[in-house]
Amino acid sequence: MDDYSGPKLIISQLDIFPGQDVVDLGTGAGAYAFVLAEKLLGGGNSSRVFAIDVQKNLLEKIQTEAELKGFYNLKTIWGDIEAHEGTRLRDNSIDWVFLANTLFQAEDKNALLREALRIVRPGGRFVLIDWSSGLGQGAIGPSSVQVIPENEAKTMCENVGFEFIKTLSAGEHHYCLVFKKN
Repeated sequence: MDDYSGPKLIISQLDIFPGQDVVDLGTGAGAYAFVLAEKLLGGGNSSRVFAIDVQKNLLEKIQTEAELKGFYNLKTIWGDIEAHEGTRLRDNSIDWVFLANTLFQAEDKNALLREALRIVRPGGRFVLIDWSSGLGQGAIGPSSVQVIPENEAKTMCENVGFEFIKTLSAGEHHYCLVFKKN
């Protein structure tokens, strides 16, 4: 399941390096957070990966697994990513913000995108990964009516102030859009 939406594939296409701070918004089980923590582990204490979610039980599991794996750079934060300052992070403090398989289920999509914009540094990047197709009843993923089309997601991000940079390969059922904060 962890590789279904392609964390390793997507992260391998990005210029993320030790010394940077990264956030996984709506981390869920932490698939992206763990790949990012492993990639940035060589950065000593200077790299941090924040896994943020509203589900405390998932964050506890992530923290336990991070400790077992020696990922001292992975920190969990209980927060509401759809609320202003709900991430509990400072303005302009993060190099990379990831939002994977979460936008389609957000009640206030614009508030979520504004919170991502608030925490990313000028020149920093926002990576949006979401479903490109609904998989139907009984399958993993959203129904077709829940899917946010790629062009609509791009427009939503641009409307809150992100500048589109590029599209990355994200597998058969997902799209990946990369944005910059000016």
